[in-house]
Formats: sequence, C-alpha cells, structure tokens
Amino acid sequence: MLFLCLFSGAAWGQVQIIAQIVDGEVWQTTIVLTNTTAAPANASLSFFQEIAGFATQPWNLTFAEVASTASIPIPAGASLFLHTPGVAPDLKVGWGMMTAGAGVVAYAIFTKRPQGLPAQVGTSPASPSSARILVPFDNTSGNTAAMAIVNASGAAETVSVNIRTTGGTVSQATLPSIPAQGHAAFTFPAQFPASANQSGLAEFYVASGTFNILSLSFTQAGSLTTAPVYNGNGPPIITGGGAAGSITFAGFAIGKVTANAGFPPLVPELTESASGQFGLYTAAEWALPYSAPTVDACNMFSRSYQVTGKDPSSPDSLLDAGTIAISGPNLAPGAVLTKYSLPSGPIYSLMPTAGTLALGGTYALTGSGGTQIGPFNISATLPSSFMVTNWDAITAINRATPLQISWTGTGFDRLVITISGQTSSGSTNTNVNVTCAVAANLGTYTVPTAALAYLPATATGYLSVTAAVNGGGTVTAVSSSGTAFTPPLVGGGSTNYGQFIPYLASNKQLTIQ
Repeated sequence: MLFLCLFSGAAWGQVQIIAQIVDGEVWQTTIVLTNTTAAPANASLSFFQEIAGFATQPWNLTFAEVASTASIPIPAGASLFLHTPGVAPDLKVGWGMMTAGAGVVAYAIFTKRPQGLPAQVGTSPASPSSARILVPFDNTSGNTAAMAIVNASGAAETVSVNIRTTGGTVSQATLPSIPAQGHAAFTFPAQFPASANQSGLAEFYVASGTFNILSLSFTQAGSLTTAPVYNGNGPPIITGGGAAGSITFAGFAIGKVTANAGFPPLVPELTESASGQFGLYTAAEWALPYSAPTVDACNMFSRSYQVTGKDPSSPDSLLDAGTIAISGPNLAPGAVLTKYSLPSGPIYSLMPTAGTLALGGTYALTGSGGTQIGPFNISATLPSSFMVTNWDAITAINRATPLQISWTGTGFDRLVITISGQTSSGSTNTNVNVTCAVAANLGTYTVPTAALAYLPATATGYLSVTAAVNGGGTVTAVSSSGTAFTPPLVGGGSTNYGQFIPYLASNKQLTIQ
C-alpha cells in the first residue's frame, strides 16, 4: 500500500496539496506544521478518501491533538505535530488540502508498523502543484518505484507521461482520466510496463491545470523511502518517438463487417466502426511481425505469451490525441470518436448503427490535438461494393489443400485475406495469423499450403476477407508500414507510420484442420 505527501506554507488562502494520506491497518500519518514567522498564524486542513475509479468523497479524518482541522492556530516560531489514530483495522487512503497562513511550512511523516517488525518511517517535504513534474524511478535490484497523484481541480484531467530509461529508451503513456478531486496510487511496473526492471526518469504533464505527485521506493523486503520530485512548467523535455529506436504508429480504419459474402446486400451486417489508436512501440515490438516468414504474398506471424501477459507485438503505450471529430454521410453533425482510457493510454472508437455508413461515402477525421499527438485532418472513401464470390463454399480450412478466394467489387485496390488460429497450453497462448495482401484487380488468389501449414488445428479458426484502399507499405495482421497518415508529435517530429483505411470485410468462424 501507498500513503502520503505534504505541502509548503504560503499566504492565507493559498492551497497546498497532500498527495497521499493513509490511516489504519499498519499505517499512521503525522503532519508537521511550522510557523516560521514572529506572529501567530493559522492553517486549515480538509481530506478526501478514495472510493472507486480514482474518485473521492469527503473524509472526516481525526487527529489526536486537535478537535477540529479548521483554522488551527500555530504560535509564532512554533511547530505543531498532528497524528492520525492509526488504529483502525482497515486501511483508508486519500489526500488532503491545506489552506495556510503566511510563513507556515509543512512536511509529512508516514509510519509503517508491521506486526513483529521494526517501524519504518519516511518523510516528504512540501512542494507546490505544477503542470509538469519529473519523477526519477528505480525498478532494478529488487526495488519498486511507486507514486500517488492528485487532481485537486474541479475538472477531470488527462495526465501524459514520457519515460526515458537509463539505457536511453523513450516511451510514452497516458494515465487513465483522473476525475475532479481524484486520487490514484500505483507502482511503476504495473502502470508502465516499459519501466519494469529499469531505472530512469518519468515526466508527467497536462495540457492545462496542475497536479501533485508523491514518489516512493520500496525494497524487496518491503521497506520504504520517499524520493524527491521536480516541478516545472513549459513543454515536455523528454521528447521524440524514442531515443533508442521507438516507433510511433497511427492505426485508424473505417468500415463495415458482414458474415455473408459481401456488400450489398447488407444482411446480415454485423458491425460498422471507425476506430484506432496511436501506438508507441519499441523497435523490437514493431519489427516482430515484419520479420515473420513469408510465402508468396502471405506473412505467417506466430507468437506465444502468457495468458495474463502482453502480446509481444502490441505497443507499450498509447498516445493522447485529444478529441477526434468524424464527419461524413449519415453521421450526425458534431460526431466524435469516443475516447476510452486504458492503463496503457487512450483508444478511439465510434460504432454506428448497422447501415449508417454509406457505400462509396467519404469520411473525415479531424483531431484537435492532445498532450502527445498534434492536430490533424485526414479522409477516406469506403469501397462502393464488394463480394466474395465463393464465400458460401468455404466451410472449413484444410491445411493440406490450397485455399482459393475469389471476389468482385469497386472502389478498392487491395484485397487482404487473414486466417487466424489460437491455441492454449497451460498458462501460454499461441496466436498465429496468416495474412495475404494482393492487388484487387487479380479477382482471385490461392493461399498456398506452405502458408496454411503454419496454422494450428482448431475448431475456432477465423477467416476474414477485406476489400481496402491501399495505404502503401507492407501489411501484417497487427500493423502496416504505410505512411499515408503521420500526424505531428507534440514533442517534435511526426509519427513514423500510419494509415486511415476504409474497408468492407466478410468474416466467419470455421474449423482449421
């Protein structure tokens, strides 16, 4: 568990934030107020207890030395020590706010008293709120970095993160949205996988507003110490798409999916969507699918990983682009892609009712610009028609027999065939994707058995045949190396790769034997 921060004095009416308060279980917190002037002064304290989703509620935290935390008098040239009870069986976590008289300064002491072990004590000096905070971290040699963060404002905040390891690798992330008066506490390895077993510097910043951070470090034995953080203003100083070879990719698409042979007819149309994300990959993660073996026009990409782990080809973090508006036929004026906050950052998606998107219609994405991706505008035109002419005849995939796919349609110049199979053994998943990208004007393509042989035998295989507009580059099951959509990075430069792909797709589940 994590615990507490503090504050420094200022003129009466100035607010200082206590980034973490804990009381109960094995924790107890002491707040030390010091009046550095030759005249009496006052300080008021209020507290907020974390409940769920980083939200808080008012917290009537008591102290042994005072009956009320409103207008606490502090004599001239004196210190006052306020102790939380620390006897409750359940731990409560939150943050505090101090309004102090001129010349009042403060620091916090937090004490951990594990049963049968010596007490452990840490202190943290006061620091003002800031729009940008630098936090050194060390997750090596059994150490674990942790932190608490508070948004004391009246509006939700999105906090962006740049991380540079000691080895020079740069990655970006975005914290889940922190609500007004919200509070969050976490360890670095859990929140930022790129920091696991690494040391370095993390930079937290917001486009508007301010926040506070408490930094902590735990040893493998569970002992703790607080660590300094460094407040600043102005633009981020850890910039770029990765000093040690990191890759940024803008992957967006708009289209329609059906379980039948194609469009039209539209029944049964399964889904329509406009969605995507801005991914930040290490060079190794990005290269993984492109280094997979190939046969003719097909890429055979296989990877294994723990069921609860990360797909090794997925990005370490997702970048914030602010609000993304979408316009085009049958969409309401002012429509936007919904922004979903994940631990690794935001994804963007709009799922219109089936039949909304117009065949042959042109749709535009307009990005306002966020904390990591700058403003952009890009458009794409859906194919006008698409039909897999032998769709109904494909009822299973025999890996020993070539698979022929034939099609017709207009308004697209690339045809992508993807066959996927997954198997599990104990706690390990193995995913295999065979992806074949060919020119649309061929009208037919046969997936060779040498490619099909990479697939596992499974009763829940998937076949997808997609008509799309060629965005350039090499296509894999998880990304493409086209550069038709490369919006600017706030820290300088542009995304390395990106596409906004319009498509029509026919998907089905079948047996791979």
